Amino acid sequence: MLAYDIAVEFYREILRKPPAVRAVTAGVATLFTIYVLLAVWWIFAWLLGPPGPVGITGRVTYAGTPVEQGAVAFEPESFQGQRREVLITLGDFAVPQEAGLRPNETYRVRIRGFRKTGRKYENADMSKSSDEEVQYLPERYNASSELTVITDRDRVGSGIQFDLMP
Repeated sequence: MLAYDIAVEFYREILRKPPAVRAVTAGVATLFTIYVLLAVWWIFAWLLGPPGPVGITGRVTYAGTPVEQGAVAFEPESFQGQRREVLITLGDFAVPQEAGLRPNETYRVRIRGFRKTGRKYENADMSKSSDEEVQYLPERYNASSELTVITDRDRVGSGIQFDLMP
């Protein structure tokens, strides 16, 4: 209330001035008040603005063994977010905060794991070949996934563990 009382007293003082001085002083005071209110609003908007993206780290195991290679996709349940997909390396994955997920949203999680078959793909130049890999996780963890995660900072802050079973 102190700021309000100061403003009221200031405007009362303006009203005691001659009309010509009152008009100029009132105009300056009004502009000053608008600038102060805008500055206060900007500070609060900056401090209390929407929270930034949520970075997520986690681990994926299948039948108790870390998934060596694969991908984890996070698809928003609502249409207000973007899909994010990150690689799994030796069971671990990370969505960096700068490319993170919207906070407090529900995401469908689709997990794919790849393993080598032992066969090789021959490239066109015949001097290089690559290992054939197949996706081995059951469909209930990827195409027909019912896994979800809510991006609450308290829940995902320490990491997410996906223990998948055959």
